[in-house]
Amino acid sequence: MEGGLYYLFLAYTILWVVNFGYIFFLGKRYKDVQKELEHLEKIISGK
Repeated sequence: MEGGLYYLFLAYTILWVVNFGYIFFLGKRYKDVQKELEHLEKIISGK
């Protein structure tokens, strides 16, 4: 039974690491999209 709990804990830990990595990736991508949008707004406004 202890071996099963070890693998359950390992899977749970991996799941959380993947989730945090994905959230970090989305945050970085969101910032990049915001910068691009600001750049396009400047071009459109003629500055």
